[in-house]
Amino acid sequence: HTSTRTGRVDALGGPFASNRGDTDMSVDDLIAFEERADELVAKYEHADDRGQAAAASATRDELKALLRAVLERSSDMEGPDRSASDRARALYLRGRLVECTADHGDADDAKALLGAEEALKKAAKLNPTLEGAWICLGQLLWRKGNLDGARNCYTAVTARAPNKKASQCMSMLYRTIAKAKAAPGTDEQKTHVLESLKHAKAAIKMDLTDGHSWYQCGMAYMTQFFAEGATDPAKLTQSLQCFSNAEKGGPAG
Repeated sequence: HTSTRTGRVDALGGPFASNRGDTDMSVDDLIAFEERADELVAKYEHADDRGQAAAASATRDELKALLRAVLERSSDMEGPDRSASDRARALYLRGRLVECTADHGDADDAKALLGAEEALKKAAKLNPTLEGAWICLGQLLWRKGNLDGARNCYTAVTARAPNKKASQCMSMLYRTIAKAKAAPGTDEQKTHVLESLKHAKAAIKMDLTDGHSWYQCGMAYMTQFFAEGATDPAKLTQSLQCFSNAEKGGPAG
């Protein structure tokens, strides 16, 4: 495939090409888009978590290119003549890519984010078992400051079955709730922090080699240490051990 445009997505050709001359999206195309989105989102999160700004920015540009390709084709897959499952997947794909690439502080992107929110809500309604749609919607609502809405989304996933990503998100969210909705040193704050620790441990249990889960557990122990008045050095020791495991990719190293 050759193209006068530049960018990773066009270079891939096939379903990703933006000059195909048609707008029909097959199920195989949808699968290819989903796999590419999974790859790029994981790559972006890896770079972003490690403060690799240049790599994160480059991957974000690739995600934007993928979003443009999806927008040219997704309306066909989202139509009423498609199955509820396929429509849900296409809506989730579109909403996910907008949520990943839009600037949440930019007024020009506000309309796109509203569209992404509606797409994710429709996806979750069409297929309530589509875990990714719930998690992505939770992230979008969280960024808007709707902490209760975000928690409801993550709970919709964890109440059905254990889910590492949702548990990681819940751990982070409960620390945010502890800071935003509870006075320092109160039982309410301590309860939220305990929930953060519980969800971090749940995520670790699902995958002992996931450094991100260990990092969340370390942050939860650290927060608990200060919430309880910084009087229990064992909490600090546990926190540092978790951070060490995060760096090593698990306790075994």
